[in-house]
Amino acid sequence: MPKDDPLALVGTTLDGRYTVDAFVASGGFGLVYRARHLGLRTQVAVKVFRPNGRLTEDESREMR
Repeated sequence: MPKDDPLALVGTTLDGRYTVDAFVASGGFGLVYRARHLGLRTQVAVKVFRPNGRLTEDESREMR
């Protein structure tokens, strides 16, 4: 996993509402990204579950 964007989420839009700007940190069970809420125009933190072990490309795509 690249340290600068482990799930390749930077630049994507999640749920049509959150544009992911940067990877911030990782913890025991998750990864934290900085994002913008498009409707409210505010910065938010998005925490994403970090799976234990490697994912296949299909699993990674499904998780995103």
